[in-house]
Amino acid sequence: MNFAEDIRSVTDLKRHTREILDHVHATGRPVVLTVNGRADSVLLDATVYQKHLQAANLARLLAPAETEAAEGRTRLAREFLGEFKRARKIQPTVTWSTAPIAPSSALPAPGSSSCA
Repeated sequence: MNFAEDIRSVTDLKRHTREILDHVHATGRPVVLTVNGRADSVLLDATVYQKHLQAANLARLLAPAETEAAEGRTRLAREFLGEFKRARKIQPTVTWSTAPIAPSSALPAPGSSSCA
């Protein structure tokens, strides 16, 4: 990784636009544009930029939950789901029976029509 390739002047950008854009797309790394030798702007591939936005948005959404967890303000998922369902009047989910399954000898043979 050669970071010197990732720092270019605005003059270079004007003269070698396609080459610099190809470099940004090929490497996925940003290019820092300089004006009078000082960093001025950053050129970033649109797909990489979108991923950065999504990561930043997710971090922003998770920050309050992380703070609550760090402060010990947590509860069991079962408690939360029960409260959530009651508040929204959602019917309880079906629970499966733990009754034993009938032996295969009690079932009709495949292809037979023994409906009583």
